Amino acid sequence: NNHALSYKRYWEPSYLQATTISLVAGAVSSFVTYPLEFLKTVIQFQGTAADSEDVKVTICLNPVQQQGYNPFKILKQVHETGVGLSGLYQGFDAHLYGRLTYLFVRNTVYTVIYNQLKPVKPYNDLSYREKALIGGVAGVAGAIVSHPFTVVSIRQILDGQIRPDWRRNYSENVFAAINELKASG
Repeated sequence: NNHALSYKRYWEPSYLQATTISLVAGAVSSFVTYPLEFLKTVIQFQGTAADSEDVKVTICLNPVQQQGYNPFKILKQVHETGVGLSGLYQGFDAHLYGRLTYLFVRNTVYTVIYNQLKPVKPYNDLSYREKALIGGVAGVAGAIVSHPFTVVSIRQILDGQIRPDWRRNYSENVFAAINELKASG
């Protein structure tokens, strides 16, 4: 009984199908998990500002924010701003663009490298070590390309946490915000 000859894949998605599935799944997961990302970013900022010796950063916190790292207090504060719970999605557009860019670049780089290195035999595949190396290279490429979107998303979140006269007032248009980021150095 030779298992190599009886090997058959039932369905192997094309590059376009795999990329589409990945992008849709990434968009849905980003939408679902973004409020937690928002809370995590605000809590990290509060911790950094509270531990800072710089008076300018320390005094920029709103009195409600100085109550500690309780996520429920942050939720209450966001709700009290008048925008409701949609305030938890501040900076989401930049986050979504960054996530989709990362997934697209990572999948494309992985597929290109994998197709160049895979063996000719249909039942002989690359080793797990080789696949991990390709995945690492693809992940680094995706992270480099998507980094500006991540920076803009974080700055859009934190603009709502500081005094109005210190805000950067990034545009809600992600690409305009990236141009502002480039201009600021």
